[in-house]
Amino acid sequence: MKRELIKVGFWKDTKSFLDLSGMLQNLQDPRELVDHDWMKEKRERIAQYLDVAEHVNAWMGSSYCRFGCTGVDMGAADLSDGTYLWPEGLSHYVRVHHVRLPKRFTRHILDNLSILKKVSATASSEPQREALLADAAKKLGEWVDAKRKSKGQVNAR
Repeated sequence: MKRELIKVGFWKDTKSFLDLSGMLQNLQDPRELVDHDWMKEKRERIAQYLDVAEHVNAWMGSSYCRFGCTGVDMGAADLSDGTYLWPEGLSHYVRVHHVRLPKRFTRHILDNLSILKKVSATASSEPQREALLADAAKKLGEWVDAKRKSKGQVNAR
């Protein structure tokens, strides 16, 4: 039995007035979701969780920041933890623009943050932090594989 991933963090195209497919009409504008007080103390951990998920789709071009940031790599892939699907640049919106994520998704992340328990914001060096994130990414991948085996193959919409 295949289960669809829950999409989150896919934004309205703010550069183009054309939506020939009709697929983008109901997407949100992240500029309407800014909340500087949202999860202040846990925001970085949430962003780390978003960053270390498994790449499940790759696109032929990079995305862009809907706030107009330049020189920022927003990625060209979708990521997943086996339950949710989000664009690679979602952590940028959380870290830099304080975009509030949906409550259910936030709760899911907080419930699964143990995957990142070894990643410390006070790591003594950037290489050490990167090594810890790589380890967390590996554990997240193993966790996703275990979820897939227990629930059947997962597909995005």
